[in-house]
Amino acid sequence: KALPTFTIESEIPVKVLKNMAFIERKYCDDKFIRCHKSHIINLIHLEKLITKRHHVQLKRGYIVPLSDYCWQKLRQMSEMNVREI
Repeated sequence: KALPTFTIESEIPVKVLKNMAFIERKYCDDKFIRCHKSHIINLIHLEKLITKRHHVQLKRGYIVPLSDYCWQKLRQMSEMNVREI
């Protein structure tokens, strides 16, 4: 089943002919993270955490939900980055 995938660079959806588990294994590393059962995001495009709803805002205003696990992970990453500055 092809998954409709949206990118920051284009409003046109791209069909991905692999399942989420495959995409996660192949691409999730320090730049990409599976943040929800239906979403993988590029951390380079992350603009802010939306604390009240456990969502993130990406560039161009895209709002993506976060799992509880990913919420905690991103909060920890955010705190570590603040300490390094």
